[in-house]
Amino acid sequence: MADEARAKLARGIDSIEARCSERDAERKATRAEKIREDAAATTLRNYAKAYHEKHVEPLRTFKHGQQWIRSIE
Repeated sequence: MADEARAKLARGIDSIEARCSERDAERKATRAEKIREDAAATTLRNYAKAYHEKHVEPLRTFKHGQQWIRSIE
C-alpha cells in the first residue's frame, strides 16, 4: 500500500484527496438515488390517496376505506 501511495504521489496524485473525492462521488450518487426513490414513492402515494378520496371513500364504509388506504401505504 505504501508503494502504491508513493507511485501515485510520483505521478502527482494525492491519495488522500483521491480517496476523499471518491467518497464524495459515492455520497452524491447515493443521495441522488434516494431523492429519486423518494420522489417516486411520493408520487405513487399522492395518486393512491387521490384515488381513495374519489372512488373508495364514497362507496365503502369508513372501516373498509381505512383498511384500503393502509394496505396501499
